[in-house]
Amino acid sequence: MDSAYKSPLCLPLTAPLVTAVAKMTETIGSADWYDAVLNLLGTVCTVDSGGAMVYHREQRPRRILHRFNPLERALPEDAYLSGPYALDPHYQLFVAGCPNGVHWLRNIAPDDFFESEYYRVFYSQIGLSDSIELLWRINDDSALNIFIERSIRHSKFQDADMVAIHMVLPMIFASASKHHELTAAASR
Repeated sequence: MDSAYKSPLCLPLTAPLVTAVAKMTETIGSADWYDAVLNLLGTVCTVDSGGAMVYHREQRPRRILHRFNPLERALPEDAYLSGPYALDPHYQLFVAGCPNGVHWLRNIAPDDFFESEYYRVFYSQIGLSDSIELLWRINDDSALNIFIERSIRHSKFQDADMVAIHMVLPMIFASASKHHELTAAASR
């Protein structure tokens, strides 16, 4: 395994980590907050692509940010939002009412995931080997979904990655709560 794709089982208080937490805190309430969260996640585990979207129960998700290498994707960026999202195990978990948390594709995908319609028409076309999503519920009908991904060119996420993400999760969710409070107030 490439050493860049191996997360430590503890997080040393390094300058990049402190800087990433400070930037996330500084950008609460601004559009830059989503980038800052992805950068923070990238300091605790190696990430090839990722983004943020808002899941809705009664309408298609709304993309906020998506970082990816377009040369690795056989489908246009909006392909997910045109329908495959309804078959996505992460979205189905949201619709089922799961609480706030971190959800690793390998733990939530059905046993027949690699034979599924979702895999055939979408997931196999976007150059990913793995994904993890942080789901923060706004209310019963909507949630912020922050996702990180690994390319098929690299190793899948490991247990150590989940440990690292769980270490920063309380900061991210506290920040998400304040960010939502400020942006919702501004939009009113």
